[in-house]
Amino acid sequence: MEPPDSASSEANPYVAPEAELVTSKVGADPLRRRAAVAKWTLGSSAVAGGVYLALELFVAFGAPSPSSAAASGAAYDQALFVGSWLLVLTSIAARIAFMMWMHRAHVRLLELKPRGRVTPAWAVGWWFVPFANLWKPFQISRDLWRRSDAGSQWPKASYPAWLWIWWGSVIVGSEAPQAAVRLNSIDWSRGASWVFLAAGIAANLMTALIVVQITDAQCTLLGFE
Repeated sequence: MEPPDSASSEANPYVAPEAELVTSKVGADPLRRRAAVAKWTLGSSAVAGGVYLALELFVAFGAPSPSSAAASGAAYDQALFVGSWLLVLTSIAARIAFMMWMHRAHVRLLELKPRGRVTPAWAVGWWFVPFANLWKPFQISRDLWRRSDAGSQWPKASYPAWLWIWWGSVIVGSEAPQAAVRLNSIDWSRGASWVFLAAGIAANLMTALIVVQITDAQCTLLGFE
């Protein structure tokens, strides 16, 4: 049997160069898709938090006239109840989408040397470990930023200082959905709830920015469009 000529080898889609090219193109899509979903769910959660905070402030400082106080109070209570659960649901959706993106972003860098501190699974898992989740997720996110931006030189790379502000907002803002529900069930400090809600809004917006920046950096680093 005669060996295949070079022309037929170049046309064969299963030879190594073509297979590598196909893998690279397919690998670029999931991160982009997950980044888009994470960005929009995080934005939706920020909008829900903003709407709920605006309602809270209006109820606190925009009291209705005595003649309409009863009817207005019932309407406000209903709006706050719906708004609080909308915030909870969008927050859950945003966290799921962000974790899926986080896992995929670490998978993309598995072949990069030197390796990161965690596997893709633990990049998500550390967010749910009590006490450790006060520090480890920040360390993981910081290293992901550096690895995506600097490649193999990441141990010496810097990262933006505002990541510290982001992490502070994440810790404080994590109480926002719970505070929104508590305000509709028990006596709760309204001032504290406003701080939680504002921090949650800021955290969602900055997290969306991190998703966009790291995704773009990885695509540039690894040669994806």
